[in-house]
Amino acid sequence: MAFTIGAARLPELAVVQAGPSELEALQVCIADPSARILPPPPEGDAGVGAEPDPAVEVGTSGPPAVECPAPDAGPTSSTAWITENGRLLDADDLGHSPVAGVEDQDIGSSDPRVVTLDDGSYRLYFAAFGDGVMTATSADGISWNLGPQALPPGGPHVSLVSLSGGGWRLYVVTDSAGVSYVESYTTTDGITFTVDEGRRITDLEFPYGPIQSPFVIRIADGTYRMYLTTVPKGESVGQAGGNSAHWMVSATSTDMLEWTADPTVAVTDMLHPWAGLEDDGSVTVYGGKVLTKLTSTDGATFSAPEYLDVWGADYHVVPLVGGQVRLYIGSHDYAEGSWIRVLRSGTVPWDVTLLDGGWVDGDFKLKVCVTGSSPTPIELHLTDQDFRYREPEREARAIDVASGVPPFEATVSLGSGGAVGEQDIERLLRITDGTAVREWRILEQMYFFDNGYHTTAN
Repeated sequence: MAFTIGAARLPELAVVQAGPSELEALQVCIADPSARILPPPPEGDAGVGAEPDPAVEVGTSGPPAVECPAPDAGPTSSTAWITENGRLLDADDLGHSPVAGVEDQDIGSSDPRVVTLDDGSYRLYFAAFGDGVMTATSADGISWNLGPQALPPGGPHVSLVSLSGGGWRLYVVTDSAGVSYVESYTTTDGITFTVDEGRRITDLEFPYGPIQSPFVIRIADGTYRMYLTTVPKGESVGQAGGNSAHWMVSATSTDMLEWTADPTVAVTDMLHPWAGLEDDGSVTVYGGKVLTKLTSTDGATFSAPEYLDVWGADYHVVPLVGGQVRLYIGSHDYAEGSWIRVLRSGTVPWDVTLLDGGWVDGDFKLKVCVTGSSPTPIELHLTDQDFRYREPEREARAIDVASGVPPFEATVSLGSGGAVGEQDIERLLRITDGTAVREWRILEQMYFFDNGYHTTAN
């Protein structure tokens, strides 16, 4: 199945205000088997409908109660996530201090990229705001030692490709005179970089606005493919208040220096993509805010999305043995700045299905169906989306069955009242066996329900 949105479908992406405190334009991925090429969006701020859909009407009665389906008789498994390092390279680690009077602090670390060195150890490249692109090294990929600066301030979201003679070529986006473009550097030691002359590709070669986050891989035929993020004309990537839309676009090259835009690739909602080449020659791409996985046999035509129940940004993926992966994830808080989380996937013998219970007496009802088995009770938590701090009083009020041994079911009742940032529907739902976790941003899940996604599974 191809995965894109045609021009006729753009109005379906109008922003849904699930509650008055929703601050971001919530987008949804739509699988459309009839088309793959996304026509250029209209000039300006279009790309989603000009007027938002009306808010969900909260009445005093609601739809009939939903029921969990009968669990399958056979064994169950799903992918869950184990935290290996919950707070890496924050502002304190880097010696950054908050700036007085600034609401949203640009301090700490973001945009992680990891390369494997010849001795099996790792080097991390990350954006450190005013410190530029910094490095760190690690023997295990979990605990890191801060290293020297690689590049001065100017471009986040770097990407590195190993060279046949040793060393790497690094790609990064910069801006000049209103044009965003990819430039590249080479290095033999991973620390000292020499700029390549010229521009690799500019936003003028795509029918959208600025480009950002280039990620380059060598594909099975020996050529190279670059994946980038773009937004509508008149916007900038990551602007205050969010973007009205964003897409993953692509370009190809035979020599890593001359690049040609591929007009057949335009995948919605794949923010800051990471791409990897599989043993069978296929390409796997991860991206988005809800961790989203796509697969492709040719690097251009993609499968329908698979959602992997992690909420974050700026994912970098390191494949591990046994088909598991390690994630490096950007995290951010307005007051404390940014830091990196490190998670590892694992297979667990339990699974979760979420069902839309609708609005009933002013609360949104989320039915949680837990199946399979577990040697420890499965717990339901409500947390903030930055620090994952639990809120026991909110949990006691909202969750009717807070833990149990599978199979069991629970109903989570979520109000939309309260101050900005304090509403029930702004929380994360996290489900855990005490070690591994799956998590959903409730507002995002509500929007998926509203657009036809009634269950989540992996």
